[in-house]
Amino acid sequence: MGGEKIGDILSRLELTPKPSLETEVKEREASSIWLERNIEKYPIYFTGSGKTKKEIEKKLSETRKDFVVAKRETENGRQALILQPSIKYGLMDGDEAKVVNAVQGYLQEEIRPKLGYYPKNFFVPIKELCKRLYLTKTGPNYRNIARSLKTIDSCAIIHNRFFKTRTSKGAEDMDEKEKILHIFRVVEVHRKDRKTHKELKNKEYVVEIELEDWMRRNLENYYATKIDKEIYFLRLDSQRSRRLHTYLSAYNYKKEAEMKTQEIIELLWITDEETSNRKVSITRAIDPLVEVGFLESYEFGWDEIKFVFSKVRVRKVVLYPEDKAKIDSITLKILEELGDIHSERFYKLIAKKVPEHVIFLCLSEVKEMERQGQIKQSKRAAFVEMIARECKKRGIKVPFRQRKASVSSL
Repeated sequence: MGGEKIGDILSRLELTPKPSLETEVKEREASSIWLERNIEKYPIYFTGSGKTKKEIEKKLSETRKDFVVAKRETENGRQALILQPSIKYGLMDGDEAKVVNAVQGYLQEEIRPKLGYYPKNFFVPIKELCKRLYLTKTGPNYRNIARSLKTIDSCAIIHNRFFKTRTSKGAEDMDEKEKILHIFRVVEVHRKDRKTHKELKNKEYVVEIELEDWMRRNLENYYATKIDKEIYFLRLDSQRSRRLHTYLSAYNYKKEAEMKTQEIIELLWITDEETSNRKVSITRAIDPLVEVGFLESYEFGWDEIKFVFSKVRVRKVVLYPEDKAKIDSITLKILEELGDIHSERFYKLIAKKVPEHVIFLCLSEVKEMERQGQIKQSKRAAFVEMIARECKKRGIKVPFRQRKASVSSL
């Protein structure tokens, strides 16, 4: 493969062109943080030794059987995670995981902000993937990326109620319609000739990708995690450490997290039967996360591992269009009643955090107090005091800091 030209390997991908970008617009809050990348919780990428990988791939090639990676006992019975690796390209490994992260990063940070939605089909320059992978733009790197793209396209996951998607309301949903899942499909690689300042032609390769519906729904509904790109791509050398980093990033919204040891063993493809050897393998994957400052410490328990994060990420509230419209409507009604336009942001906070019926009750009381001449300072002060009083009465957290009361309680 080393002597092949980039054009040769790309032209042999044998991919069929598909329709171009969809025009359906899906509005979402662009500033919201991603919540949980569902696929990062499961061992779909091989992270064991090269020798073990070859042995597994040889066995799968000879038997042509599905490969069961993990099993779970759930309320719906025993479920299995089953992979269908490519006969030609084998299992997806850490290299494919890096390319998936680079593609999704480009989709989230470049395509989504420009279009306002996640398209089914989109284009990514391979030089952009090199940039995101912190690689130089060379033929060997292009060939490696091209091979990873083909591996991702060829490998499948047999859906056995193991993976969840998100509905338009953000609720979890098991999609029984799709039995075989792909992360994404590679439609075609286009080669474009560009003229340089010296009038010489410069070849540029652009890959067209079709995003699978289940992944598209998850991205649309914020079911994905933003990772620290510098740590993931630059500072971690071990495939297992990178894999564990993406897994733990979904739980980095609190100081500590406890994980079952068996799940970590499955995630990292640790096959050694000796308990002491397994612990050594897990430790080797965790220690680099402490060295780069992602973890503060960790501790092995009887059947679980406690992770302590160096920093706690702030989870932003995801607002769907219908929720945002409702908040804006309530805020407008508050402004109409109180007439304090300078406090719009404050009233929007109340509209977001306090139940609608409580807000309208307080507005009604302020209106009655004004009619009876009982407002001592301002309608705003009376409204704020009433909101605080009614929230406490109902066991609701007051969404603002309280100052000294401006009107007497009634």
